[in-house]
Amino acid sequence: MLANPDETTNMPWVKKVSRPHNPHWITALIAVSAVCVGILIGYTRWGATAAIVSLVEKELAETQAHIRVLEKRLTAMESIIIRDKPVDGAAEDGTG
Repeated sequence: MLANPDETTNMPWVKKVSRPHNPHWITALIAVSAVCVGILIGYTRWGATAAIVSLVEKELAETQAHIRVLEKRLTAMESIIIRDKPVDGAAEDGTG
């Protein structure tokens, strides 16, 4: 009998015993590929939406800043009106 398995390489009529492939690697490869494809599809599908959201956030920040400026102007106008009013309401209508 053959003592060394390497001796069978010189005998082409001897069939080599092939190792069965490990199916776990194939399953893992398919799962990782599916995740990558899912990420790419999600990016192409919702990437445009994300870009619009950032533009809306920028416009909202600008609008809020404009509202703050208008509120300050309104407060200043109210203080001018209140300052110009007479302190005693009775002196204004002559009853008092």
